[in-house]
Amino acid sequence: MVKSSVILFSVLALIIAGSYFENRYVNSKIEEFKQELAVVIENAKNEDDNSEKLEDILKWWKKSKHILHAFIPHNDIRDVDGLIVQSLTLMQKGEYTFALTQLEKLNNLIMGIPENFYFNFGNIF
Repeated sequence: MVKSSVILFSVLALIIAGSYFENRYVNSKIEEFKQELAVVIENAKNEDDNSEKLEDILKWWKKSKHILHAFIPHNDIRDVDGLIVQSLTLMQKGEYTFALTQLEKLNNLIMGIPENFYFNFGNIF
């Protein structure tokens, strides 16, 4: 009986610790992404060509998303990929208004990802 209880509480502690570190990791990557994206959005509002910065974000995202696949729904990752590429293409064509629209969609998607993992009643049931 005692051995079973120890194992139960050990597994529970591992799950809680894993959830904590997963949350911290995802939030840190999303914060990093949001900071870089904010610069690109501001430049797009000023109609500055910032396609090189967006290409750097795309390269960073391609490296980071392999680990994030374990924590973030695959549809969200696919949507982020698509929005970055669409924004980059539009920016390279000089269509800053349309690029800004896609960048705002991307920003809203990125901001919503951590909310999907908050510990609350709606996410549990």
